[in-house]
Amino acid sequence: MGHSMGAVAVLLAAAEADDVRGVIVEAPYDTYRNTIAHHAKILYHLPSWTPIIPIAIAAAEWRGGFDADSVDTVNAVRGARWPLLAIVDGLDPRMPEAVVRRIYDAHPGPKRLRVAPGVDHVGAIALPGYWPHVLSFLEENGL
Repeated sequence: MGHSMGAVAVLLAAAEADDVRGVIVEAPYDTYRNTIAHHAKILYHLPSWTPIIPIAIAAAEWRGGFDADSVDTVNAVRGARWPLLAIVDGLDPRMPEAVVRRIYDAHPGPKRLRVAPGVDHVGAIALPGYWPHVLSFLEENGL
């Protein structure tokens, strides 16, 4: 189970493991490159073609010692067989439904999508129906 960046970590780790029985994520992003461009737009009003975006990604790769293209949850879940519960925060401008849905749509195994109405980024847990929904997903999948 993970939220936001933790959701991305969970999805990438689960895709590499062979003993995962189920995954629950809230507000994951689809790819590193897309989320950097998206956040540049919503936080700094920069269009996606702005040269600073690929420069910032290259700097992050160099400083962090990673390949930005390897952080791709859509590709990671394509071969998954474990049950997936993907939660969208209905008023989340950072990880809107379209972003989470790209991951959900790529997952071929059993899955459920929940849109939590009226909450911002990682706010679904505050809703009264959150835990009953999570528990019913776990029960439904024998977990």
